[in-house]
Amino acid sequence: MRYLLCALLVLPFCLVTSTTAQDAPEVDVLNLYKLVGRSWTSRVVTWNRGKPAQTEYRKQEVTLVHDDLCTVKTSLLDKDGFLSGGDQARDLRFNDELKAASTPAKDAPKSRVAAAGASFECTLSEFTSAASHEQTWRSTKFPALIVRQRIVRADYVQTLDLLSFNEGVPDAWTLYRMAGRKWVYRVNEELKGPNPKTGYLVHEVVESTIEGAKVKVSHLDKEKKPVEGDVGDTITIDFEKSTPWKKPEKAKDQDVIEGTLNVARIKWSSIEVRGSNQSEFYSKHWPGLLLKRTLSNSEMVLEEFYTGHDEMKFYRTKGNLFTLRNTYRFGGRRMGDSTSYQRMEVTAVTETQSTYRNSSLDQTGRQMYAQESTMPLNKATLRPHAGDEPIEERIFTSAGTFQCLKQSRDSKDNKHTMWMHHGLTLRMLNEAEGYNMQQEVTELKLQ
Repeated sequence: MRYLLCALLVLPFCLVTSTTAQDAPEVDVLNLYKLVGRSWTSRVVTWNRGKPAQTEYRKQEVTLVHDDLCTVKTSLLDKDGFLSGGDQARDLRFNDELKAASTPAKDAPKSRVAAAGASFECTLSEFTSAASHEQTWRSTKFPALIVRQRIVRADYVQTLDLLSFNEGVPDAWTLYRMAGRKWVYRVNEELKGPNPKTGYLVHEVVESTIEGAKVKVSHLDKEKKPVEGDVGDTITIDFEKSTPWKKPEKAKDQDVIEGTLNVARIKWSSIEVRGSNQSEFYSKHWPGLLLKRTLSNSEMVLEEFYTGHDEMKFYRTKGNLFTLRNTYRFGGRRMGDSTSYQRMEVTAVTETQSTYRNSSLDQTGRQMYAQESTMPLNKATLRPHAGDEPIEERIFTSAGTFQCLKQSRDSKDNKHTMWMHHGLTLRMLNEAEGYNMQQEVTELKLQ
């Protein structure tokens, strides 16, 4: 009976449901353009007969939205994702012409397309004539978003591929984006009785891909040892079709209060849902993560939280490498000699030590400096997070899409922000008056 109660306590924030075709809401075909801050980057490659291929990287961002139009800013980037040209803004009116261009045929076939570090459900539109053949894959969730396009003519070929997509809202699936992430609850039951009982409930992301995740839920006894005969339950989440957790709304018999809560040795930004017979605290920055639940005769409290990031992962495998591009700007302008690269590669690994080569390259890729160093290795044992609440963001780079822990240090004269993936700094911004330093990964091999 005890473990049945524990399982029931899990359901509200673990289980997700799929939306069927019958109850799926009708999609606004122009919803892509109706949120300020939404942005996407595409690579466009064009071949003209007798000429070398031309490659462009275009970033588009919605900067202004009105009832009948929006403003979209288009920026040209280089291959590493850095601004290479000026910005151009244009207004898009929400008229019938734009709607028609974004609306797929009712019988258009659907398929999954891997792009921008995610899996998009897309409709395929095809147009064939004597002179050309065109194929366009559009997102079903954002019909105006072109995920992939192929245009073939007698003397001309053009391809478009979506490289990044920032929906402009917090990622509803952040909690489940990394395999190895784990959180543990202490469950106290029969608190008012003569024999209160204590057990533990463990959630671990055992698999996470661009399409979804699997979470294993298992029980431990009061000594934090596995319960005999308990094989656990596995919950499958589809990032495209499952229904994510949403912040509860205030109601007649329910208050919703934002604040902070200290549990699991972490100070969390919290959302408290307070009813007449129970209260629940959820994380503000990790949608769906329950921090504490109190009922009349039981409670469940977060005891441990593991981010899943292994700070030593890079050094554990020979052949791992990453390259960072450093760009310095003074007075808002990029200097001609202000771009350089830093490369690190693991050259040897033993049980106790990792050897790696650190190289500095100029903007043409020519090696200017190299040195080998060693790093002592410990056993790959993850520790629970403690201290300030971990903040994780999904970043898009020319090397791929990564879940990163974000760290910020701001002062009166300086703003410093880092995004770290398994201990590696994949992006860093250092901003001060008249000075800007940007560092970003352009190549990463991590096994």
